[in-house]
Amino acid sequence: MPTLIDRISANGFVPEQPLMLRETISVKEKGKKYTLTLNPKKECVAYHVDGVILKDGNRCDKLIVARYADHTEAAVFVELKGRNISHAIDQLEATLKQDIFKHRNVAKRKASIVGQSIPRNTGNSVVEKAKIRFNKMYNCQLRAFSSSSNDTL
Repeated sequence: MPTLIDRISANGFVPEQPLMLRETISVKEKGKKYTLTLNPKKECVAYHVDGVILKDGNRCDKLIVARYADHTEAAVFVELKGRNISHAIDQLEATLKQDIFKHRNVAKRKASIVGQSIPRNTGNSVVEKAKIRFNKMYNCQLRAFSSSSNDTL
């Protein structure tokens, strides 16, 4: 059965980091860094989305796709941002809506924002409202991190 990785490759997009077995994978841009720890180790790949896979409109910076033992996948959409967290949410949401990233083989979706300043968890912040919307509309877990971050899958 074709996978999300297969679909992206079939469209001619070359990964920023090739598919290989890893414990961790990191993506970075403009001094911001996102690291994903894979426990247990998984085959994974990283793509540059902004300006490569998607050239127009709002789009996130990176996509990490990890393959589970049963050949389903996890897609982690990453936005490396300074202070405009609302814009980061818009970019991630616009990316999630793109057909190229919709695939029945994706068992888990995560969206991660790495920002310089994340609003406090008041239950009413723009991030908290977006977390509810992402979960409901896209079956996607949204997380926001300050500075460089370490996440797990």
